[in-house]
Amino acid sequence: RMSLVGDRMGLVGDRMGLVGDRMGLVGDRMGLVGDRMGLVGDRMSSVGDRTGSVGDRMGSVGDRTGLVGDHTGLVGDRTGLVGDHA
Repeated sequence: RMSLVGDRMGLVGDRMGLVGDRMGLVGDRMGLVGDRMGLVGDRMSSVGDRTGSVGDRMGSVGDRTGLVGDHTGLVGDRTGLVGDHA
């Protein structure tokens, strides 16, 4: 009887070991998925940084064109005043 109990306990231990191995494989796969997601996140952040810098450049270009437009408007006002005086 004791040997039968020991055999059964051994079978249970073997099954538990198989379950542990499967859980380890699942954990490894989840780790790989996590690593890939991390790489995707890094790429997305670098793309976001680049688009942000492009947006900053576009904003500075827009500011400069606005200043140019302001200057040309002032020049037009002055020439109009000169024309009125002339």
